Amino acid sequence: MDPDTRQTTRTDPSRRDHGTGPHPGRLLRPTRAATLHKAVNTLVDGGQYVYVDAGHSRWRSTGETAERLIASGINRAEGFSVNVSNRQSTAEAQQWGLELSDLVGGRQFVIDTSRQRSPNRMRSDIGCR
Repeated sequence: MDPDTRQTTRTDPSRRDHGTGPHPGRLLRPTRAATLHKAVNTLVDGGQYVYVDAGHSRWRSTGETAERLIASGINRAEGFSVNVSNRQSTAEAQQWGLELSDLVGGRQFVIDTSRQRSPNRMRSDIGCR
């Protein structure tokens, strides 16, 4: 790779943590958060642009998502991504991203819109088709 070229990398604290307890998968376990935080630091120290995956607006509240991002090292990342592998509207994703950005120090974010034109997309007004 050209030494003057930086790669963009996405890390993912939104992935379900299949732990045990009354709500398995609801919490970001400390070991996973530490692993993601280390990955963010390693990639940033290596000169990479890092965006931490925040999930989407219908998955978690902005408050809970902000906690996950902070635990995962958002303070060192370039920003976060929203709506990855999902089909929420750009307007909904943008609003959620702005609210989330306010909670994590004004970090920038990117919106994945790649599935919004899919003929098999899920629409909130009719469910799946």
